[in-house]
Amino acid sequence: MDYVLYMPISKTKVLKGVIMYYHHTLFGTKDVSTSSTEQINAIASLYLTSGYAVVFINYLGYKKTNIFPHPYVQYAPCNTKSSIMVLNSALPKLKEMFPSISKFKLFAAGYAEGAAYALWLERCMTQPQDCGNVKLDSAY
Repeated sequence: MDYVLYMPISKTKVLKGVIMYYHHTLFGTKDVSTSSTEQINAIASLYLTSGYAVVFINYLGYKKTNIFPHPYVQYAPCNTKSSIMVLNSALPKLKEMFPSISKFKLFAAGYAEGAAYALWLERCMTQPQDCGNVKLDSAY
């Protein structure tokens, strides 16, 4: 799974939280979030300047197929499970940048296709059996 972790640069090392950002339905592989498009950079800048780290993922199958639109309704549990694994893998970098923080506040944001995944993240955190029993690290 491709992902990008945007980190705010702060002299005070203050971090308000981590935003798991789920993008909208895309209709071309050049627009995926890890391609650093103008739109993704604008969204990241909005959160970064407000003191948040932002994680963007590509949904399973994006950049690998030309079949669009993506059948997101069928893959919400799978993509959300993947995003939990991405958040867990991003944790060492977050701890390195912000060593004084022992528990990171996690927020989910998204629109269109991404809104469904943002809702599923909460479900997977409260009912991990619905997402293959993948659990978010306790540091969130």
